[in-house]
Amino acid sequence: MSKPMHPALDRLAGDLLKLGFKKRAGLIFTLQLQVKSLGWVGINRGSHAGGPGVSALNPVCGVRHQEIEHVVADLLGQKFHAYVPPTVSEPLRYLMPKDEGREWTVTGDEIVDGRVVDDLMRSMQEFGLPYMRDRRGLIDISRALTAGEGHGHQTAFRAPVALWLLGRGPEALAHVDSTLAQVGDRDSEAAEQFRAFAAELAGRIRSGVSPASAGP
Repeated sequence: MSKPMHPALDRLAGDLLKLGFKKRAGLIFTLQLQVKSLGWVGINRGSHAGGPGVSALNPVCGVRHQEIEHVVADLLGQKFHAYVPPTVSEPLRYLMPKDEGREWTVTGDEIVDGRVVDDLMRSMQEFGLPYMRDRRGLIDISRALTAGEGHGHQTAFRAPVALWLLGRGPEALAHVDSTLAQVGDRDSEAAEQFRAFAAELAGRIRSGVSPASAGP
């Protein structure tokens, strides 16, 4: 039997639903931004000393571009997932001015936790939602990916795919070649996965295959 959700998380989930988010598995929430893009929130929890009910909440905000993710999954020979992972993401506290960055710690005290959740939601609306909306389109998220946003091990796959979808095949190939140079002769499962991905993508671009063929 699963453990009951912390009361503060129940309230946070309710507030996100009021903004139009959809509850997914675990503590993941998505928001339809455009036909092909989802706003994405994942709530990470960290335990603190201080007794039961004390937990630090670390919300992660992101955008998942479904067209990019369909193509990446196809190139990797993987099954497409409806909402994991986000295409780009950052912890909410990193989207805020440095002097406002903070952790949101709930303690089990209903009044204190209510204030914490209210503050988190204010920050989400002021910084998290604009971050998502600014990256909802293919051009916008491509710009973010090629600028190095997100997690490097994921961006390496997604940036060239975004460029390919925009009809910028030569730039996609150049991006792949740059990453291959960084990988070098590294002997690891991750390196081999990227080499296989790079070969498949390059082959499709050079043969004139449309990325739309990998779509849903």
